[in-house]
Amino acid sequence: MSNFVGSIFGLLLLVALIGTIIALKVWYGHPVGRMAIDRLLLKLPMIGLLLRKIAVARFTRTLGTLISSGVPILEGLDITGRTAGNAVIEKALMEVRKALEAGRNLSDPLRDFERISRHGHPDDRSR
Repeated sequence: MSNFVGSIFGLLLLVALIGTIIALKVWYGHPVGRMAIDRLLLKLPMIGLLLRKIAVARFTRTLGTLISSGVPILEGLDITGRTAGNAVIEKALMEVRKALEAGRNLSDPLRDFERISRHGHPDDRSR
């Protein structure tokens, strides 16, 4: 093992790993890359479930705090979307906001976005 690490192949492997990390960070800085990486993270078996649960908890806590502080729900959805930490969730919350502006109630558009509510509520376990 130590011969491999000390050889040219070990050095090339290290350079390729560092290059990949840098390329992913640069791509994540671009909106298309951020959306693709966040979508991929949400689709991963264990990590995706955990990220969805975190997103639902963050969404409900933030929106609840904002509404109880007197912030209008549409403005609260804007703020909550920006603090989601995931481009896919942020886009979904902006769609929820648009649906609310169009006159729909809050539960219908949230139900449409399975990636937000799936496994986030006890009655969604059957999905």
